[in-house]
Amino acid sequence: MFPSFSGRVSRKNFFLGLLTLWVSTYVLAFFISFVLARLSETLFYVSAVVLVAVCIFLSLSLNVRRAHDLGYTGFIILLGLLPFVNLILLICFLVMKGDEGDNQYGLSTANQPFRAAFWPSTTDAITQTATPPATRADYLPQFPGGPRTQPPTAPPPAPPPAAV
Repeated sequence: MFPSFSGRVSRKNFFLGLLTLWVSTYVLAFFISFVLARLSETLFYVSAVVLVAVCIFLSLSLNVRRAHDLGYTGFIILLGLLPFVNLILLICFLVMKGDEGDNQYGLSTANQPFRAAFWPSTTDAITQTATPPATRADYLPQFPGGPRTQPPTAPPPAPPPAAV
């Protein structure tokens, strides 16, 4: 399973995800520049390009899902290409509280585990439908005889006898 651009990520998990991404990037960049650069110049350039591509992909995934948590489309992160606006956008993503409850992009992030920052939960696959259900109960499985089972309906009344 790969990081996804659908679903939502909470404020705490967004911060922890960015922190994890930044620290791991610096550690890997240190390794690439001091170890791999001494072994082979080609290996250095290839590994640096792969590291940058992976970091960009993970960062975009985190930012899009944070925008979804705030109720915005993922295209709002294109504002990050503008100087100084990117800093304001980052501060807003770190400070603003996400939508309460479920929204059009997925389930509430109230009890979201940290792994959701990079690895969406299995419930995210449910939210990828074109028209998400309106309530959390719609995400639960239906069991025979359970509370969501419709009561049996009476058969329609018989038509009146035909006159002879």
